[in-house]
Amino acid sequence: MKQTSDIGKTTSFPHGTNYAPKGTGNTGATTVSDEGLNYIANLEVAKKDLVLDSQGNILEVKPTVNNTTIGYGYDLPQDPLNLGIKTATNISQDTALNLLKRVSNRMADIITNSPDITIELDQYQLDSLVALRYNVGSLGVIPNIFDNINNKATYDTFKNDIFGFYENLVEINPDNAIYLDGWKNRATSMLNVYFYGDYGSMPIDAVKGVCK
Repeated sequence: MKQTSDIGKTTSFPHGTNYAPKGTGNTGATTVSDEGLNYIANLEVAKKDLVLDSQGNILEVKPTVNNTTIGYGYDLPQDPLNLGIKTATNISQDTALNLLKRVSNRMADIITNSPDITIELDQYQLDSLVALRYNVGSLGVIPNIFDNINNKATYDTFKNDIFGFYENLVEINPDNAIYLDGWKNRATSMLNVYFYGDYGSMPIDAVKGVCK
């Protein structure tokens, strides 16, 4: 379970609707968009985790989450690409982006081919669900998540179930309480992507390799 950055500070929208004011992206998305890749990168690392040159170009990404994660959220204990890396070190921007693309699109493939999801996902929805999967590991751990996706549940229904999942983690282990606000901010941010295509502030452009 990851902690979170401050990216959860996004635009406020009226909640009780399924309709996105700016459109719903491309129907039938199968890979994560560049915006989605940058969104995940900004969730997983902050400017302090980057080695930059004087022009703001990203040279390297430092390890995060107590040296268990490298690049833009590559989890060493889970090791989804079977890299066998045992020690977290700085990695180059090119390597970090490569890992981000490979892991994100592997997750996207799992999601879009899941028998539990019976609707076509638009680009915003897929980007959001991949970002959520980065945080929770598997979508199925969240109560009602597949019913909510397939039945096109409201923003608040999704929010209540995801918040309930995080609150249950605190009940199981009270030490998790220090992460609860961050998890909820992250969930709110991801729902703003899912419903409205609002990726929020993204100072790190992992795709272009620059940081504002």
